[in-house]
Formats: sequence, C-alpha cells, structure tokens
Amino acid sequence: MRKSQNSRLNMYRMLTAIENTLDPTVAAKMPKYSDYMTGLKTTVTAIEKTAIEQAQHNDKSSGDKTSARTALEDFMLETGRSLQAYAHNNEKQNVADAFHYVIHDLQKLRENELIAEAGKLLDTITLLEPDLTDYGIDKTTATELETLRDNFHNLLLQPQENRVLGADATKKMNGLFALADKHVKSLDKLFEMLRSKHIDHYTNYRNRRVIVKLASHPYQVIGTVTNAAGEPLKGIKVRVEATAKPIQTGPTGRFFLRSLAEGVQNLTLSGSGYKDQVITVAVTRGIRCTPKVEMRES
Repeated sequence: MRKSQNSRLNMYRMLTAIENTLDPTVAAKMPKYSDYMTGLKTTVTAIEKTAIEQAQHNDKSSGDKTSARTALEDFMLETGRSLQAYAHNNEKQNVADAFHYVIHDLQKLRENELIAEAGKLLDTITLLEPDLTDYGIDKTTATELETLRDNFHNLLLQPQENRVLGADATKKMNGLFALADKHVKSLDKLFEMLRSKHIDHYTNYRNRRVIVKLASHPYQVIGTVTNAAGEPLKGIKVRVEATAKPIQTGPTGRFFLRSLAEGVQNLTLSGSGYKDQVITVAVTRGIRCTPKVEMRES
C-alpha cells in the first residue's frame, strides 16, 4: 500500500468510528446513511485484507537464490567428476567430454543454462544408473540432483509469479479505494445536510474527514483553530484526553502535539467566549494529522 493510501485508509477508519458519537435520531434523518456507512465499513475491511495480501507478495521469499545455485553447482561438479571416472574407465569419451565440469565454467552459465545443464546431467545418470554404483552414483544421487535443480528453478520463478500476483493485488486495491471514496462522497452530502441544524455532528464529521499527511518533523498533530470568520484564534486551550496539562494555540491559531500514543485520540478545545469543542484525531506512527477547527461563540 502506498503511503498516500495509508493516509486515506486512516481517514476512512475515523469516519466509520463516528457512529460511536452520532445521535441515532440524527442518523435516521439522513437518507441511506446506514447503506453508505455499511458500504464504507465493508470496503475498509476489504482494503485491510488486500493490503496483507499485497505485502505478502512483495516480501515473499522461500530461500536464498545464491545459496541454492551454489549448492547445485557443487553437486553437479562432484557428480560430474564421478561420471567422468566411469566414462574414462569404460571408454565413453563422449560422456567424459560432455560433463567435464570446472566450477568456474559452471559459475559463468546463465541461470537457465545452468538449469538446462543440470537436466542433461540428470538424464545421463538416470540412464546409466545401474552401471554407476561403483562410482558413488545411485538413485539417491539422481533424486538429490533433481531436488537441487527444482529448488533453484522455483526460486527463479517466484519473483515473477509474485510480481504478477502483487500487480493483481494493487489493481484490486485501487478499485477498493475508488469504491471507498464513492461512499465517502455520499456521506459528505448527507452530513452537509446537518450543517444548519446539527452543527456539532457536522463539525465532528468534517474533523474526521481530514486526510493526514506524511510527517516531516516530530510533531504528529498540527492543528489550526479559527473563528466563524476564518480568523485564527490565539490562546485556545487544547487538552489531550487523560492529560492534565493543556497547551495553547499561538498567534496564528496553530497548536502542536507530539509523542502521542497511536490510535484514536480525543482533543478538547476551550477558550473564553467560545463553546468547548471535542475533536477526534487518529494518531499513526510516521503520519502527521492536520485538523482544522472552527470555534463557535458561546
């Protein structure tokens, strides 16, 4: 999942959690609210599941390709020498020439060439196996060679297969985000209906609707507080839930919070002449949250 998608997913989670604070009687007045919210929840679950699949395809590895190649080369060298001894003693010069292995030559072969050469060696010892026992080659030799060859071959294929599966997961992910955005846009319209008569619920929704951005410094939450006219408010107290000491907004109406625990946090804002307001932010490691709060006069 891209970082920008992770930020959007964080926002979706905050929106789905709004049901914990939304008055059921208010929700009942919004047409198809339940359908849109259920659709968003279902899509969020699908995104989380697809993200796991995507990560597995990107990170999947069942072995060390270099070590697998070295093991195959060493076994081919040892088996080739035994096969040469048999060929010289039985005047089979064509066999001796075909499998006159030098480790440097094996190392220079391309991956597919090495696999093909291992196949030729396997076919030859399988064909001559009854006559090779005295030279240390038997059925177990053929089995081990086949295993080493197939293991190396599979390691070559896996990155290609995972790229295909990863691309499929990415395509699916993009489709899910598009679907989630569709549900969110529908919810935007519904909550806009609350702006005049249920401003508290509308403001709560808009605060959750903010898409967090990547942090460029230690602060996790950088908020801006204004009045109804959009003018910055200085001296507004901001208190993190369960934290005794509040902080205050500066001349530009901004406040800064850092080192917060991950998860959903409630912030209480208060100031002389204004109604107290509680906003919810989602704190994620490495992500900056930038809520904008509009205070209303008491």
